[in-house]
Amino acid sequence: MRMKAFQRTVRNIVRTLSILWRADRWMFAGLLVVTLVESLFPLIVIYANKLLIDYLTVHQGLSIGISVGLISIFIIRYGSSSIDELTSVYSVYVNRISRYIFENVIALEFARVIARLDIAQFEDSAVQDLINKISREGQWRMPQFVLWSLYVIGSLISFVAACIALSSFGVWPLLILLVAAIPGFILRIQHNKDAWSLYSINTPQAKELRYLNDVLTDRDNAKEIRIAQAAPKLLNRFQNLQNTVFQRQKDLSRSHAMAWLLPVVLESAVLIGLGFFAVRDTLHGLITVGSLVFYVQMLDQFRHAIGGFGNQLATLYEGTLYVDDYFALMNLPNVIPEASPGHVFEHIKPPGVEFLGVSFAYPD
Repeated sequence: MRMKAFQRTVRNIVRTLSILWRADRWMFAGLLVVTLVESLFPLIVIYANKLLIDYLTVHQGLSIGISVGLISIFIIRYGSSSIDELTSVYSVYVNRISRYIFENVIALEFARVIARLDIAQFEDSAVQDLINKISREGQWRMPQFVLWSLYVIGSLISFVAACIALSSFGVWPLLILLVAAIPGFILRIQHNKDAWSLYSINTPQAKELRYLNDVLTDRDNAKEIRIAQAAPKLLNRFQNLQNTVFQRQKDLSRSHAMAWLLPVVLESAVLIGLGFFAVRDTLHGLITVGSLVFYVQMLDQFRHAIGGFGNQLATLYEGTLYVDDYFALMNLPNVIPEASPGHVFEHIKPPGVEFLGVSFAYPD
């Protein structure tokens, strides 16, 4: 993703979230809280497991009973899990209500813009194209873009938290891990971008495929095709289009699968190496067993967070194309300037109609 595309995506994230902020600040705050809890509380659970393992390792075989420290660890461990589970249930409600709110705002603003457009703008093909795009795709993709934005923010929070946790075991291992993750991160973004570009290229062929399918399977059309003996030609054209679209998808999938070999091997080798050194330090008594478990789980958390961040960022790039269309329509200036505040008529009387000397009778 180039820098300009990244800047556009960030700008659209801010603009769409600001719409929800103006519409309902409490719901906006609820979405942020849910995102924050879902990003951080799994890390708290992992750290509580580390404390529990260390406590049991140190006190194994000792008759010390249940201490306040052990009770506190269990409270942190299962209290965090309970809060995370409640947040997951609450997030369904928050996401659903915020989506309704956002859809209502988008629909109302779209109607307001259509109402204020001048007649000349309706005759403009570019403006008409914007209207059609928003009517067909934009009004449901805009709320989806907000959810994607929150997913990206959540993945970024998880990624930063994982980096902070891993940095406590040394800066150099973290830097090595970051460098090893860069090729896979770039490849994820590039693949999603290529897939979207391929989808855009295939759109005319896909439309033609749907049209030919309707023509060939409709009962009335089938009769005319039979009479004109056009079925072989149309079927051949239909099959050629299928093969063209399929071959493009196949080529993209094959190139992506081959390109993924090196990043996966590199990431796996680095993770195995870091895990090996952590086990060695544990056997030498440099770190505890709980710290080893915590370190390994944070490596998995790091890999999951950066993978999700890359995939969702590329998805946002796709969504930002529709968001650009929406704001382009919203910012259209009026062709004919209107006077402000305008002239207010005191009384407007509708014209009357009066019939004089008119008669009617049914014929005999």
